[in-house]
Amino acid sequence: MIEQAQKANYLTNQVDYWDLLKPLLQPPLSFYFSDEFDLYQPLRGYQQQGILWLISQFSALLADEMGTGKTVQTVNAIRFLFRQGNIKSALIVCPPAVIGSVALTIETEKPEGWSGHCYLWTPELYVIIVRGGSRKRRKLWEIPAHIYITSYYTLPRDLSENVLVDLNKFDCIILDEAQYIKNRNSERSKAVRKLNSKYRWALTGTPIENSIEDVKALFSFINPDLFKTEINYSDQEIRSTIEPYTLRRLKQDVLKDLPEKNCQEDWLELDENQQKVYDETLNAGRQKIQTIISNQGEVKKTHIFVILNKLKQICNFAKEKYTSPKTDRLLEYLDIIVANNQKVIIFSQYVSEGVDKLAKLLTQKKIRFVLYKGGISEQNRNQIISDFRSKPEINVFLATIQSVGFGLTLTEASYVIHFDHLWNPAKMQNAEDRAHRIGQTKSLTVYSFWMKNTIEERIKKKLIEKRLLVENIIDPLAVEAIENSVTTEDWLDIFDIETPQKIKAKLPSQESIKAQKNQRLQKELDSLQKQYDVYSEKIATLREDLVITSHTAQKFELEKTIEKQERERKKVEDKIEELEDKLGY
Repeated sequence: MIEQAQKANYLTNQVDYWDLLKPLLQPPLSFYFSDEFDLYQPLRGYQQQGILWLISQFSALLADEMGTGKTVQTVNAIRFLFRQGNIKSALIVCPPAVIGSVALTIETEKPEGWSGHCYLWTPELYVIIVRGGSRKRRKLWEIPAHIYITSYYTLPRDLSENVLVDLNKFDCIILDEAQYIKNRNSERSKAVRKLNSKYRWALTGTPIENSIEDVKALFSFINPDLFKTEINYSDQEIRSTIEPYTLRRLKQDVLKDLPEKNCQEDWLELDENQQKVYDETLNAGRQKIQTIISNQGEVKKTHIFVILNKLKQICNFAKEKYTSPKTDRLLEYLDIIVANNQKVIIFSQYVSEGVDKLAKLLTQKKIRFVLYKGGISEQNRNQIISDFRSKPEINVFLATIQSVGFGLTLTEASYVIHFDHLWNPAKMQNAEDRAHRIGQTKSLTVYSFWMKNTIEERIKKKLIEKRLLVENIIDPLAVEAIENSVTTEDWLDIFDIETPQKIKAKLPSQESIKAQKNQRLQKELDSLQKQYDVYSEKIATLREDLVITSHTAQKFELEKTIEKQERERKKVEDKIEELEDKLGY
């Protein structure tokens, strides 16, 4: 094993100019490795099989269930390829949250993200994390390294802005959480397909998030010539075609020693304050949807989801209230959990009507917790994880479910509480698997809070009704396909609203003419909404850069750019409001 100082050769957002210059002055990158081949930890049998399978595949989809160690298998497979002389450069593309931290890895003595896994499992390989300002990233791409790690947000920008210009730079490209490229028309999907490489691997625990098209989108990167765009493939044809390139093992098959997961549903009733505002919101929402259908002849899911989210937030709390039947039940469980010195993860999909109010409640009750949500810096994120793991007095990890979707390992928790629910059950299971994975030594208890006679109950019934429709293509756990199988008509049924087809049949001719006019306006509105989303994504990315940038001049330029983008977005927003007024929204 090499010395600690050598192993810490990682470039992060704290890089200064000397850090950038020093590697350029060093001898050329070495590809001569000693015969010594130590493993950080013993590998499980199925992981050894996975490594051997990966190094034998130029095109591979490693689709093992979450929590089985896909990262461990992949970094060891990369290590073998380097030692065999089959590759000289590798690129890992992943969500920012799982880039990881060497510092946190050293502190916790557990591999944290990709950089942490490389640090412990591949100590002889030189790793660079590409992030920061554009000038810094350009230098980082130019520095010789064995492995480069970057995010799905950074790579498209660097290719479009010619920060990364060598499309043949990498012999092996790995996409982690590959469902990020499921939309083949997205910038990130187009970006990864521009790169040439000998080995092209994709990793995901939920390989088919929506449909057959998602599978084909993944393989447009993994093996671009596998599917022909002009052919309509059946489920069985898809399955048989990708089988030689796909490896998927389930926890129940390969981790038989993993403690069991016990799930319990708690069905509660709205209190008086909630019921009043819930009924008002539901009636107003139904009327708005019916108006849209009458004016346009159809309604989009996005319109329905706006009302859906309002109702679900009321199921958590009445307006301007900080307690509810859900918080009453939550405190009952926390009393027992804290008294027994156990740890719990509490999930909510909402910020203001979820984790923020729960944080205030826990503070009042003097229950020690950490809060993990979007917008926190990497340094704070790492500190939050470290505190929850290492401090016995901190019992609660309070998080938005979207912020912990991928990559986190929180096996210190023996309880999970879903304060509310994303309607897609696969994403809920993904969150639970932060605690139910390799390293968990205790049984996991999962409590789920549901409200009777509300939209929550109707959604759950619809999911039960539709679940048989999604067990196709790869295996029964591919339930993300439910997003396609729950149609707009299904959502209208959940709201007890007639489908557009039935309402259209009742429209008089003048109404039909009006509907056509409104459809034209709606197309214009949809275009503006897409522009608004583009500006929002740019602003979010710039804010992410602003958090990690340490140079004053760069911060100033980023702030100016953000202000400009916000002004442009406001113009689009004003146009949207104008069109919405015309459409009677």
